[in-house]
Amino acid sequence: MKVKEIQELNCLKKARMRIGLVNELHYDEDIKECFEDFGDISHTKDDTDYFDWENENAIWELKTRFVKQKQYRDTIIGYDKIEYALTQIDKGKQVFLLFAFMDTGLTYWELTKEKLEKMKIDVNGCYIRMNRKKHLHIPTDELIELSEKIPITSDEYDKHKTLYDYNRKTI
Repeated sequence: MKVKEIQELNCLKKARMRIGLVNELHYDEDIKECFEDFGDISHTKDDTDYFDWENENAIWELKTRFVKQKQYRDTIIGYDKIEYALTQIDKGKQVFLLFAFMDTGLTYWELTKEKLEKMKIDVNGCYIRMNRKKHLHIPTDELIELSEKIPITSDEYDKHKTLYDYNRKTI
């Protein structure tokens, strides 16, 4: 991989992190409203926090997907998030994985140990992060709709993503 391609990937990674935070703020009230029965929900503030929202009863993680919900059979999440989530389940908390798609908006899936036993887990790569790691595959037809609000994107993200897609095809 050429230096210029690595620099472009780093720009995309930074843009993706920023757009992720923008979407956390975009959906903050929707999530708090939809899960109000769980009590006061706080948006986590630290970059090192594994999940985006928490309270004494549950944790929530948002992943923005710039694709249509049914474009792929599954959506994935890094297994490091699942390992942390399992420690929280052991403490009696519920775990919700939230996914925002470009056509259907905000959805969720509740992680339980019983569901996990039936799920596909494999190792695959992330071209942007330039590494391979374990991922949990969640069937998109198991996701439950929360809000029709579409995720926010940006010209900066779109520009870097276009270059990323081009470079990926030429490697």
